[in-house]
Amino acid sequence: MVSPVPSSVCGRFRGRGGRRRNRHRADRRGLAGLILGEPAGFDVEKNRYECIGPPNQRVAFTSTADIGRAVARLAILELALDHDTSTLLMASVPEHVRIAGSVVSFEDVRDLVSEIKGGAKGEIRSEDLAAHKKSLPGEREKAGSILHYIRVLMGENKLDFSRENQNEVVNEGERQWRWRTAEDELRDQL
Repeated sequence: MVSPVPSSVCGRFRGRGGRRRNRHRADRRGLAGLILGEPAGFDVEKNRYECIGPPNQRVAFTSTADIGRAVARLAILELALDHDTSTLLMASVPEHVRIAGSVVSFEDVRDLVSEIKGGAKGEIRSEDLAAHKKSLPGEREKAGSILHYIRVLMGENKLDFSRENQNEVVNEGERQWRWRTAEDELRDQL
């Protein structure tokens, strides 16, 4: 598992007429663009935030480009060649992989937006986690229900991959590339 949300959900089209956004910008924003958006409780344009559960819940954000790099790196590691004997080595690649380009809370995002925009810190409204969790079975048939499930997982801190991730397996010491952070994404977005 690389990501809690398939990249196809991220939405590469925006604006009038369904025109494709700048290809490079869309690739960089990918998953983080979805999660740092209003449907997940982050309205950074209006500086308003709405979380399910505590506002200090931490969530892993990983750009689509970083996910692509990680998948490519895993393939390389899995099929590494011994250059002396030209034989295929089967590297020790975990069956399930979690990566986290950046792990931040609603409070962190609010503070970053305030710093980047130079304004006051926005309000964070916190909704009851238990009530939302009880409503999950009734959400299955509704459009957009995947986001409701994701937001409950966020509130339960189940998307905090800060301690349990394989970042060092795919990008040891950031020698292959520098992970894009939530701050990078917000600076591009704002």
